[in-house]
Amino acid sequence: MRSTEDLQYIARRIADVVYQGCPARGISPIYENPQWRFLQGRGELVLNNEDGGAFNLFEAADFSEDYFPLYVYDQPHTRKEIILAVAKALYYGNQDSLPLTEKQLNRMKEICKSHGYDIDAPWFDPAIYG
Repeated sequence: MRSTEDLQYIARRIADVVYQGCPARGISPIYENPQWRFLQGRGELVLNNEDGGAFNLFEAADFSEDYFPLYVYDQPHTRKEIILAVAKALYYGNQDSLPLTEKQLNRMKEICKSHGYDIDAPWFDPAIYG
């Protein structure tokens, strides 16, 4: 291939090699993606350190600054982005979300509020933050 060739042609050729010429390509839906599930408060990821322990979104919100930016789902996330994800998970309250004790829930609300996301405020809507 040459760089002067059409970009779509080059992309198609690369995809044919990667997907071994298969005309139909099954991909996982976004809701099955472990990183997406993590950012929704529905799953865990494994930390890449000596311990390698699993952690969830709510635990990540309480990580020390040494852990940020936190690389999740093909990109780094700041603490504020992780905490906004927590605020969204709590606000929208999905039945698949990981269960939190009352103490954990209060801690998450406290963290969210300290970063400008007061979940209990009547005006709060996480959609305005992105």
